[in-house]
Formats: sequence, structure tokens, C-alpha cells
Amino acid sequence: MLICFEKNFIVIIYEFDPSAPPEVKQEKWRDFKPFKTDDNKWGYADIKTGKTVIKPQFDRTFGFWNGDIATVQFNKKWGAIDSSGNFVIKPKFDELRGFVHNTALVKLNSKWGLINESGDFIIEPKFEGLSFYQEGLASAKIGGKWGFIDKNGKFLIEPKFDEAYDFKEGIVGVCIKGKWGFIDKSGKFIIQPRFEDEFPFYNKTASAKLKGKWGYIDKSGKFVIEPQFEMAYPFWGQYQTAACVDKKWGIIDSTGKFIVRPSFDHVCSISDGLVCVMLGRKWGSIDMTGAFVIEPQFDGPPYFINGISEAELGDKTVRIDKNGTIITPIYFPGKGSSVMFSRTAYLLYIILMLAAAAGIVFFVSRKKGRKNVRKKYV
Repeated sequence: MLICFEKNFIVIIYEFDPSAPPEVKQEKWRDFKPFKTDDNKWGYADIKTGKTVIKPQFDRTFGFWNGDIATVQFNKKWGAIDSSGNFVIKPKFDELRGFVHNTALVKLNSKWGLINESGDFIIEPKFEGLSFYQEGLASAKIGGKWGFIDKNGKFLIEPKFDEAYDFKEGIVGVCIKGKWGFIDKSGKFIIQPRFEDEFPFYNKTASAKLKGKWGYIDKSGKFVIEPQFEMAYPFWGQYQTAACVDKKWGIIDSTGKFIVRPSFDHVCSISDGLVCVMLGRKWGSIDMTGAFVIEPQFDGPPYFINGISEAELGDKTVRIDKNGTIITPIYFPGKGSSVMFSRTAYLLYIILMLAAAAGIVFFVSRKKGRKNVRKKYV
């Protein structure tokens, strides 16, 4: 998973490792959503009936991942519960983020480590920053610098980088003195650091920023699409992606030509053949010709899995079909919003849940301020 910041948006790109076991690719989730009571305690309710299924008792809550486990804060410490509300990981961590491939990142005494679903340490907490493993390596920060560790927590690439992404297609983006390049698994630069910003490689290309504009490079570092965009995301599986010019977003093909003209305030993911777009302050869906299939009417982007999506409509969350028809409302008792389920942040949970079946997903939600395009849980 890649989490990055761009202008007033958070962009989340999620892609599954094709070598992952089937149970990882076939994630499921329960219809339990967190809700908040007037005394600021969190519990879980059945979204179909509104009935409380886990009584409010937690300081903060996240949704159920893989159907069986959810991370919660209790007495200012983080742990994990099962669908009955019983702790499967005792609340003892300062932070707990996951689970991805049955592992979670945890912070204890200001240091980060990695645990399994039983709460046992896979990597002891000793790093200032840590990511999940990608292609056998994880980026880790120590002494203010990033390097890459193996499954035993040993540095295979020494920590000497100011910032770092995770490995994709055998190479990884790293930053030294404000410039980005790419190294291989031996730590050797295969593309010298000269870019102002970059995304990881997807489908043998990476978007990179040079002299204030984004374009696309190949693995030799040569631009195959010249820098011309205000922002450009990695290519989707069908060699199409979203790009921005003159503050408007459209869809480009692998040559950099707009196949859907830039006329939207933002373009999000492609799912079930539809693309989420924002026009004004409302979200709808278009087909790959740019024609609206669902007119902009929702307060958050719809992401379809097997023809069904959850979407925000006013103060409610509804389920819709690919015509935009409401199938069923989703009910919340109490205040009905959580740290992960505010009107904007709620969608992050949906994406984490749906991403398992969606391949690569782009997700946006409003956020004030801007950081350079960055990633990470940590």
C-alpha cells in the first residue's frame, strides 16, 4: 500500500502482490461498523439493522479486516479484537497499524516493529520508522536515515537515504539531498537521483517530477512521456491513469494522450469498469469514454466490487448498484462516526476492505496542507 499527499488530497494506491497466497487475495469483511456514544466510547453495530453487536467500551476503533480482527484503543493502548469483541491481541501498544498479509506495524516506547496476528513480534521494535514487506524487503529508519531490512530485521541496504518507498518490480525510489532516484536490491543506483518527486514503478513505468512538471520514465530513467502534467498517477492495469492539467483531471493512455479530456475536479479509481470522478463537490462515475454512468450526487467516491458499492449521501452511507440506484441504507446508532468513519475518512476503511478484490485502487479524501508526495503507514 502506498499513502501519499498531493495538494488537498490524500491518495492511496493499493496493489496486491500476485505471489501472495489465495487467502490474502480473497479478503472479506464483516458488516460491523464502529459508532460513538455520547460519552465518547466506541462500539460496533450491524450496518443492516443498526443493532449493537459489540458494546461501546473503546477509546478509538478501526474496522474489521479480513472479517475476523479489528484494531482498537483501550485505556490509551492499542490491541486487536475478534468479531465477538474479545481481545486477541492485548492492548499494550502505543500504535498498531494493519493487518496486511497477516502482519501489523506496532509502536512501543517510540520504536516500531512488526507483529503477527497472535501479537508475537516478527521484528522487534527498534526502528524510528518501518513499512510492510514488499518483495522480501522492508524499508526501515534508524539514526534519521532509511535503509532496507530482510525478514530477520537485518539491514541488507544500509540506512543512508533521507526518504524511501517500497520495492516494486525489483527497484525502489529513494531520496538523497532532496533528489529522487531508483536503486536495485543490491543498493546500486540504476537511475541517478535527479527528480523532484516520483512514484514507484507500475507496469514498467514510473511517474516522476522534473522542473515542476510530471511525466513518465522507463527503467533506464528516460522520459517516455515528457513532463507536462501538474500531477500524474501511476498507470492502472490497463495502461490508463489520471493526470491533471490546468487544475482539471482527465484520463490518459500509455502515450500520454488524453482519452477522457481533463474536465473534472478529481479522478479517483477504476473499479468494475467505472471511474470515480468529482465535479464540484460531488462524486459520480464515468465509463472509459468519459460519459457519466452515475451523475455526481454522492459526498464520497463510489468503488464497485461485483457491481455493488458503498457511498456517502448526506449524513448516511448507502449501498448502490452500478446505475447509482440505492439498494439499501446503512444504519448507525449513536453518532455513527469514528476515527476511520468521519464523512471523509470513512471511505478509507471502505477502500481497505474493498482493495482486496480491486487490484490497484486510488482513493482521495480532503486534507488541509501539503506534504511532498509521500508514502507509508509510519
